[in-house]
Amino acid sequence: MTEQSSLSEFLSNAFALFRPEAEKDKTSGQVIRYGSENYLSGLPTRDELVARNDGGSTSTLKDEIANHRNIPFMPVDIEEAKEYINQIPHYILRLYGYLVNGQKAVVTITGIKVFFDIRVSNNTSISKFWSKIKGILATGKDGSGKTVNMNLIRMECIKAYPIRGYYAEKKPYLRIVAPNKDLRFTALDIISSYNSKVDPECKIETALDDTGTYYQDFEPLYEIYPPSLFTRDRALVLTWDIEIYDSRGSGNFPEAKNDTSQVFTICMTLHWKDDPIPLERICLVDVETKLNPRWITIICGNQTNLLKAFALCWKSFAPDIQLGFNDSGYDWPFIVEKATKLNVLKWMV
Repeated sequence: MTEQSSLSEFLSNAFALFRPEAEKDKTSGQVIRYGSENYLSGLPTRDELVARNDGGSTSTLKDEIANHRNIPFMPVDIEEAKEYINQIPHYILRLYGYLVNGQKAVVTITGIKVFFDIRVSNNTSISKFWSKIKGILATGKDGSGKTVNMNLIRMECIKAYPIRGYYAEKKPYLRIVAPNKDLRFTALDIISSYNSKVDPECKIETALDDTGTYYQDFEPLYEIYPPSLFTRDRALVLTWDIEIYDSRGSGNFPEAKNDTSQVFTICMTLHWKDDPIPLERICLVDVETKLNPRWITIICGNQTNLLKAFALCWKSFAPDIQLGFNDSGYDWPFIVEKATKLNVLKWMV
């Protein structure tokens, strides 16, 4: 029996491990052949998965958006960025998450006021205290030697209750407003550096970020969308595992640095977070393998194509959560090192 036929027999048997008899199947078998292109023909996208499992909620979402109504959105990741307006960087925040039907969405928030608050010292006038703060910021440097362009800094006077301790009345604060978070960090670092050099009674007290909590009543949304969309979370979960062999034979532990160690299979399943029934089962292989009616089988031909196809699957599905067996301890480091050796890591990311 050849090595190729042995692998094919192994893969056919491996499919049986993922075949609970009582499960109502949502998937269908398919064979895709991948030859190193920048795309994977025939692979369903996340939007296609949603379309066939949305219970009619996508059309409802479109109507709500068209009528400028609030829609449910669950963020799972954030990104801070800069947007240049008149050559001045401004702070923007991007929230990555999913809608109630499972579609991926990005919410970009602009016009965010970037600031920190400094409590005005007791028995000190606001104008005199602001002059002191301006002097410290104008002449100081942060730990990297950066300075603050005072033309970009605005000062506002506010009153608030200090976070620490009990106070019957609000206290005066200076709100230092910056155009972006980098300038804010630099200003805070300069204040921190100043505090490290003066006596405790002379230190400048900065307030912590707002710790208030805002609650939204979601009850009206239950009248618009099926309740199951709220009780069964539509975060998309991708589970994956790899199979590796070493051509030197058993007894030789596969290591990515060795050319004799190769990934020959990567299997994935896709689920909604609270649904045990998979939306899709996908198996990437490097050799010809017969069709399994419950899996999408992607025949890649070699290890390099297999790694590239894995990246394309990830891009197509854009999962919110990924899970693997010892993936951070072995699988992912192996893939990264092997992709680096094969000069495809930059292509993959």
